[in-house]
Amino acid sequence: MSVYPIDEMIQKFRTLTKQLSYYGEAIELMAWDLRTGAPRAAAPARAETIGGLSEISFRLGNSEEMEQCVQAILTAPEDQVDAVTRRMAVQADRSIRRSKQIPPDQYKEYVILTSEAESVWEEAKAKKDFTLLAPYLEKIIDTLRRFIPIWDIDGLAASHPYNVLLDAFEPGFTVEELDRFFALLQERLVPLVKTIASKSLPEQPWMGLVVPKDAQKTLNRTVLQAVGFDFERGRLDESEHPFACGLHNTDVRITTKYVETDFLNALYSTLHECGHAMYEQQIDDQYMKTNLGTGTSMGVHESQSRFWENAIGRSRSFWDWFFPIMSKQLPDALGGQGFEDFYRALHRVEPSLIRIESDELTYSLHILIRYRLEKALFDGSLAVRDLPKAWNDAYTEILGVTPAHDGEGVLQDVHWSGGAFGYFPSYAIGNVYAAQLLETMGGQIPDWREQVSNGDFSAIRVWLKEHIHTHGSAIDPKPLMERVTGSAFNPEGYIQQLTDKYSVIFDLNR
Repeated sequence: MSVYPIDEMIQKFRTLTKQLSYYGEAIELMAWDLRTGAPRAAAPARAETIGGLSEISFRLGNSEEMEQCVQAILTAPEDQVDAVTRRMAVQADRSIRRSKQIPPDQYKEYVILTSEAESVWEEAKAKKDFTLLAPYLEKIIDTLRRFIPIWDIDGLAASHPYNVLLDAFEPGFTVEELDRFFALLQERLVPLVKTIASKSLPEQPWMGLVVPKDAQKTLNRTVLQAVGFDFERGRLDESEHPFACGLHNTDVRITTKYVETDFLNALYSTLHECGHAMYEQQIDDQYMKTNLGTGTSMGVHESQSRFWENAIGRSRSFWDWFFPIMSKQLPDALGGQGFEDFYRALHRVEPSLIRIESDELTYSLHILIRYRLEKALFDGSLAVRDLPKAWNDAYTEILGVTPAHDGEGVLQDVHWSGGAFGYFPSYAIGNVYAAQLLETMGGQIPDWREQVSNGDFSAIRVWLKEHIHTHGSAIDPKPLMERVTGSAFNPEGYIQQLTDKYSVIFDLNR
């Protein structure tokens, strides 16, 4: 027990936490630069710098001084510690108990490994050659397997080692729940996809038409400004794989990838990342430079990106507003297609190879495939060298399409090269959460569709801020969702929303 007064321990804890935020901000900024504009030759040196700073941060976060402060706060009487500091200490305690047994030099090596691997991934994807990345993935997975028993402070690995990785991104979920969830998706969505795909597919005449990058940038900026992305607190750049980078609520950066022959690809990628960014931008100032100043889980984070991308961005109301604007800014982009044909074609359902280009209905099936492959990699039933074939076989079985090369197959996502095993399920969880939020918001803002049709997104943005964003990670994901929507996790509602929406668009009830 600490011999120092609790007020002194709280002050010391707050100071240490702020110091950690300084390192985190520097590391995040270097990582953003590495993926957006740093010279390719700089990658190894930058990876070493990121690794060195990460080691210092790791040592500080797991120091004896930090642990003493945390324990003093957690054991102090309720009336001596404010709620925010206590929550910060709970989060710090969990981090310490997960990480303190990992030697700092091993953690540094792992950070350097993943930083280098992300650069190698870009080269491997460009060359469509998985063998370039495979040695790095083997090292990453071997390292994570060594870390899992150390991270497993709750005994989650007893039923499956993957539970420990999943818990880092999505607390409260296990493979048992996700197995049931993904089985339900396969059972209910695959037949629906086949039914719609059996109909005559609407034409998308904009595909293949060249829309210059500068014109797309103007269009995307119009959307960002309308929905409420704060350019005083953020910026938009380019990268090979779109991502969001939140340094703190006054500096949130997003990227997109422009495809000149498919301008809607960048539009929806930008809206997706904007959802992440507005979450971070609207976190309450009291959490800035603390360990509560970010989203509560990746599932909740993905709910925000999928909400803006799909629930809003693919709604008829959104296009009632935006179609005339888009037609004016890009008069030749649609190949002469009118609104009704465009809106139906926008929702064309067609099993495809690329996750970030997939339609709203098949998207979660792409996640199902990744989830099952990740589980197999960590239970020992799948070797890294066999990953391309396993990937291709899964796509053939579940979506009925087969990659022609690794670039459109196993190499299409950056996540594994960064060590983010356990992340992918968050996308599908986020889809469910987004559906729950849409239903709840609809009951509280019954005229939201009319507002969006008029280009007014302010009520939606304020509602999300009040119910989700402002809390940062002060509330765990399932309790947060239950408090806001009345249900911790409801995949039935998500599936029903999709079924209802696409039944109307494609007249399935006739």
